[in-house]
Amino acid sequence: MKVNNLRLDKSCKENWDKMLPNNNGRFCKICSKTVIDFTKLTRDEIQQKLKEANGNLCVKVTKTQLSSPILLNSEKSKEFKLPYSKVAASVMLVASLNSIQACKEYSEEQKIELTTVNPSNSSNNLHSKEDSRPIKKNTTTFQGKVFSKDKLPLQNTKITFFTLNKIYIAFTDHHGLFKLEIPNDILDNKNVIRLSFDEIILSKRDENKNIGLIEYYENDDLILSKQEMSKDFVFYAEPDDLYLGGIGLYAYEEENNPLVIMDGVEVPFKEFQNSRFGKKSTCNLEDKEYYHFDSDAAKALCGDKAKYGLYLFYSKDL
Repeated sequence: MKVNNLRLDKSCKENWDKMLPNNNGRFCKICSKTVIDFTKLTRDEIQQKLKEANGNLCVKVTKTQLSSPILLNSEKSKEFKLPYSKVAASVMLVASLNSIQACKEYSEEQKIELTTVNPSNSSNNLHSKEDSRPIKKNTTTFQGKVFSKDKLPLQNTKITFFTLNKIYIAFTDHHGLFKLEIPNDILDNKNVIRLSFDEIILSKRDENKNIGLIEYYENDDLILSKQEMSKDFVFYAEPDDLYLGGIGLYAYEEENNPLVIMDGVEVPFKEFQNSRFGKKSTCNLEDKEYYHFDSDAAKALCGDKAKYGLYLFYSKDL
């Protein structure tokens, strides 16, 4: 399968903070052009920018965005780059934080905290304290907190639980708390949860102190058992590396084909490819939201047939 990823050209030492802000990003006097802030754009918006580009883009982008596949029409898209002498690029590496181990089953070395849920002490208890009778629920409450390493709550972290034909989503509040009700009949021995930090809001400890200015964190995939889904979780997010530079589109061939599932139905890979290339196909990729999973999370969702990766597509109106 031919895959497209964003690529940075040779970097230099221009400073983003010293550039003049404008509607699309910031203006670089060295290059006499706007450096587009990809970190503020959705994947669809980034793809549109790439389609419209004529090999002349400088951007601000995260490591997560660079590693995420771009499903552009490969026949219409071009691999492009900027001349090195015209690139305004710098790499701003953020200090390493303890992170959640992505796409692995958890062991004693896991970097999340796990405690037993105590409904009687929960501020979000679903039933009255006066009624102590046990209530049989058809759902499991998956809840917890999301923090930076220095324990600043990360508001608006997106928590996504995946099934093949539906996704369940919750967002953290200003305390970093989240709660997600999952139907018991769709829980498995291996459940995939993704934490996305695309639109987080940092909460400050003190109004007079600017604490915790890191704005970008790496998305993480978790593989959790049924038992772990009923525990309270505390997540410590790892900051994402941030880059400025001339952007290119790097195309490469994967040796083996990933599994493709659309609204719960497996799609023949050939039909998926035909649709990507604008050819006649029974597979329609328009108005679909998609998620890509590497081997471990892919196998947790679909077994060994997804060992080479997985694309899940969902209709946006679902």
